[in-house]
Amino acid sequence: MHLALAGALIALTLAQPEPAPPIQAGRDSSWTMVLAGDIMLGRGVKKYIDRKGEGYPFELTTPWTSTADLAVANLESPLTTAPYLTTSPWKFTGDTVLAARALRTAGFAYVSLANNHALDCGRLGFLDTQRWLDSAGVTHAGRSSCDTIQYDSLRAMDTLAASAYADSSLCRPAYLTIKGIRIGFLSFCEPYLLAIARDYGAELVTRADSATVARSILAMRDSCDLLVCSFHWGDEYRDYPTKTQKKLGRLAIDLGARIVHGHHPHVLEGVEFYKQGLIAYSLGNFIFDQRHAKPRQSMLLKLKMRGTAVDSVFLRPLEIVDNRPQPATRAGWKMITKRLMKQCGKLVTAVTAQDGLLCLSPKPADVKKPR
Repeated sequence: MHLALAGALIALTLAQPEPAPPIQAGRDSSWTMVLAGDIMLGRGVKKYIDRKGEGYPFELTTPWTSTADLAVANLESPLTTAPYLTTSPWKFTGDTVLAARALRTAGFAYVSLANNHALDCGRLGFLDTQRWLDSAGVTHAGRSSCDTIQYDSLRAMDTLAASAYADSSLCRPAYLTIKGIRIGFLSFCEPYLLAIARDYGAELVTRADSATVARSILAMRDSCDLLVCSFHWGDEYRDYPTKTQKKLGRLAIDLGARIVHGHHPHVLEGVEFYKQGLIAYSLGNFIFDQRHAKPRQSMLLKLKMRGTAVDSVFLRPLEIVDNRPQPATRAGWKMITKRLMKQCGKLVTAVTAQDGLLCLSPKPADVKKPR
């Protein structure tokens, strides 16, 4: 049994999926990428959508996300009509075709699916979400390579064998092309967040542990020019990244990723320049219905790229009002700026105001490096 699983894993590692159709852009080598945090299109957000239309959550920020060459986010809600299987009191199911279409219309060409709500409606809900995203032209990653084996066969394995296979699975990569640059995407979720779904498909979501992250990157980094890794990680409402976040984020950069896109804590956690890469530890909520002050502080991270290199980095402070993001008020802008200056300062990142945005840059080399 274990030899068969090992052989299947090797075959899956060598096989690469077909790239998605390219995003159209201009001919020069400069382009822009916008990163957002958690998008949740169910619960209170869906009530607004039902009253005001599918584009309501994105309306005030679409001018920034749709004009970027690439917009990226974490999709925190299954898009399905399948029934809930989760025992969690937090249930986030969104619409199906309407929600997927609204994401693409707002400019989001890629979303991460590796998170603790991806399996709220079990395997069927997880696969439904992928089908609806595919139909709308939204690329996604976060599905484990173990799902390429028939699910019924996997469930029929003895507990030890199924566990061994899940332990050695990889993230199935996704690809997009901009201006001749092939961008690869991987997405991971911290294992403790998947424990609730252990009986109904947890092995289908790629786990964020050092071995899985390393194997996944090594298996596909030569098949793309630029690698973006998304991580659902950390502790909710924590102001600063955990040791595990720093370890995994820096590991991803060390192995070849250029950009690390972090989410899950529901609050902002700061941005770090590390070697030739960039780590956004948590971009907080982007579209959500939480009511407390800190989870309603949001931002868009804008990267100006030159080829595969990060040329400059900006933050746009946002506030979530009536369950959707909007430009921060003067008071909100000051609070968010103060918060980010403190957080980024601990990560040896300088923050300065520039034309209504916050400009990020590495602090001088003589400043003490973070531990």
